[in-house]
Amino acid sequence: MSAPCSTRAPVPVSVRRSYARRLSARAAKASARSSTKSATSLSSPSNPSSSQRWRRAWLIGLVVSVALLGWVLYKINVREVWADAQRADPLWLLLTVVVATLTFPVRSIRWRLILRDQGGRPFPWLPLWHATTIGFMANNLLPARAGEVARGYVASRQLPVRFSTALASIAVERVFDALIMLGLMAVAIAAPSFPAAAGAHRPPAAAGTSRRSRDSRGGGAARGPRRPQESGPLRRRRFLVAGAVD
Repeated sequence: MSAPCSTRAPVPVSVRRSYARRLSARAAKASARSSTKSATSLSSPSNPSSSQRWRRAWLIGLVVSVALLGWVLYKINVREVWADAQRADPLWLLLTVVVATLTFPVRSIRWRLILRDQGGRPFPWLPLWHATTIGFMANNLLPARAGEVARGYVASRQLPVRFSTALASIAVERVFDALIMLGLMAVAIAAPSFPAAAGAHRPPAAAGTSRRSRDSRGGGAARGPRRPQESGPLRRRRFLVAGAVD
């Protein structure tokens, strides 16, 4: 009895080599993943020098914050502020705080649309939000809008962007703010309820009174100052004195 013949064609050598290369690449990827997981699972030893620097920076930041807060609250009656806060409506006060806080994420989103990396891709939102909040906090504490400089500096430290680029994006943002304010002012002026010139709505009586006052001032200047009227006894006494002198 003859052995059954195989009808399957032999696999070429090139196909077997490519298959072996794919298997080796998969094994290399799996080993790299396992090594990465093991490396991240191991606890890295703490660096005492970096920890000491972090504590020192935290202490300096705390001292600077307390000093600036004391400078801001100088000559402010805290009792009056607390009394005014107690008289305020808690609901409106809470709503004001919420709305004022929500402006920072919105500003961060707008800044993210302006500031991009070299490839034109937007930066992550969280570092921009950190820089925005720090900058506006510095604006509340420092004069001359110094918080904008601090905002650009924080962005340059947390993102791969130059300080000049971040500062230029903040300048562009302020230009847009100015244009929006000018547009709102133009809309307010063009509104029918906007008050017209002060002299256009002057009452007729007031206009007549002012005209008479101007005429009286002009006539008085031409005729000279008026003498005050004298009472009857004083006038008779002056007449008797004048007769005795004559």
